[in-house]
Amino acid sequence: MRIGVLFGGRSGEHEVSLASAAAVIHHLDPSRYEPVPILIGKDGRWSQPERPPTIVKASELIEHARFRAAGTVSNRQGGSLAQPTINEPSAMVQDLALDVIFPVLHGPYGEDGTVQGLLE
Repeated sequence: MRIGVLFGGRSGEHEVSLASAAAVIHHLDPSRYEPVPILIGKDGRWSQPERPPTIVKASELIEHARFRAAGTVSNRQGGSLAQPTINEPSAMVQDLALDVIFPVLHGPYGEDGTVQGLLE
């Protein structure tokens, strides 16, 4: 099962979200789940690490995840999505072949149901 782990965000708790996402990714059973990290930058842009990192600490997430330029998100087949925005969450979920998204967002925009509503 491919699980999109959505983290970061525009709130002041951006770094807390990185630590939380690192814990989620670390604790997913790799024999059952494939984590697909998706970062929402402080500027609100969505991007995806070039490769899902093996994470133990938030500092490793920051150090090892080399994010593609904002505006492109790799899909499973190596293609890209033009203009991936929160206005097209269903298209991103389909293109990345995600089964579920696990939002790991804190503070405004993350705990107020905004993203959950978009994904629904």
